[in-house]
Amino acid sequence: MPAVDEDLITRFKAMLDAPAPQGRQKEQVVQDFLEANTVLVPMTNLDHHGLHMRSIVSKFPLGTALTTDYAYLTKNSGRYLVTFVELEKPEKAIFTSDLDRPTFTAEFNGALAQIKQWQHYVDEHRAAVRESLAKLMRPMSGNKLMFAYQLIIGRSPTKNRSDAHKAMFVMEAERAGIEILTYDQLIDRYRTGPRCEKSIMVASRERFAFKHLAADVGDLLSYHGPDALKFSKEQRAELVSRGHEMDAWDNGETLSIEGKRVLRVDEEVAFFRDRVMDQIRGNEGAGAPE
Repeated sequence: MPAVDEDLITRFKAMLDAPAPQGRQKEQVVQDFLEANTVLVPMTNLDHHGLHMRSIVSKFPLGTALTTDYAYLTKNSGRYLVTFVELEKPEKAIFTSDLDRPTFTAEFNGALAQIKQWQHYVDEHRAAVRESLAKLMRPMSGNKLMFAYQLIIGRSPTKNRSDAHKAMFVMEAERAGIEILTYDQLIDRYRTGPRCEKSIMVASRERFAFKHLAADVGDLLSYHGPDALKFSKEQRAELVSRGHEMDAWDNGETLSIEGKRVLRVDEEVAFFRDRVMDQIRGNEGAGAPE
């Protein structure tokens, strides 16, 4: 796991505090920074198999009218879980200035309403949402698919004014079924780990393309073939330089050895031969029963 980069934290805070450049929306400035520094992207809903494909999906669409800022998958032996994430402006206040009566701002309520639209859409179109993720849900494609929602908004001082403010913040998240984080909490999570670089995917017609490839793509090419994933010429050359057998992958072969190479017949025979010999040696070492 990489060490904490204090310079990155300083640059992140400066970006959060600065106004957006003319002609740009602050939410997109924030997303661009996170996608350029994916170690800051929080992974709060990981099952024990970790981040699926070591990737997040930027601007994942829900139907034709709704678009998340990004989504990510995780899995265990019985299910896939997809988390849909909304990024709001860091300067949006969560509570009004009334210290005696904690009251959510209209901007905060509007952000929650956005995600509630997503929840309603998913409830009404579960089969369609599953189909849009189907090529990523490998292996164990028949597993149950579940959904989670995350809102990232504002700064921590606006929610930590009193114990009553904190309690109301937590209660609202539980009531809405939405995990709510501030941008300061992203920094806290980055400091405490786990810290890992992620690849960034985008839905591209019938396949998923890549805006960014992490230095280590794990078993990305072990279960997902060219029917599901699309690489630019530059990305393909980069993968070849890292030892991935891309010609074999193009032909539909599984890169099952470290996600880089095809398991060939001679290697498979040697693997099972070594296992048998280990077992024989183990039996000889045990000796005859007394």
